[in-house]
Amino acid sequence: MEDLEMLGRNVRRIRGERQLSLGALAQKSGLAKQTLANLEGGGGNPTVDTLLRVARALGVGVNWLVTEWGSPVLIQRRKDGIWDPAGSGRRRILDHIHGSGDVNTAIVELTDARDVAPPLSPAPSTTSTSSRGASSPAQPKTPAVSTAETSSASPRT
Repeated sequence: MEDLEMLGRNVRRIRGERQLSLGALAQKSGLAKQTLANLEGGGGNPTVDTLLRVARALGVGVNWLVTEWGSPVLIQRRKDGIWDPAGSGRRRILDHIHGSGDVNTAIVELTDARDVAPPLSPAPSTTSTSSRGASSPAQPKTPAVSTAETSSASPRT
């Protein structure tokens, strides 16, 4: 029963993200509105064909419908955090989530900004054309460089 409830939550969540009404999803999938309502309510016994139709109509793989998404709440006290050396700074892992891939959320502190590569920019052009059609050497543009001392990311829920 839990699996069907999870399936229903996922269908309802993804349908909401796509801003589809139940009727619109029924039309796109070729399924009855009542069938979809039962599915979202955690009832029924959907066939593989039904799951494929719903997944295609939502634009996702079937695994998105049958996988529990999200992560449990993790509480980590500041004093319990473990800092690992990472290049020219240090890193502290806050969370590790495995869903459709591995996601590590970490705090990264850079201690030596000289080791940070500048952002990539397009190669400067070697010639420019004036309105009269004559070519002259172009002045390369210097890209703006910014260095972050501390960056952090938060987990998606």
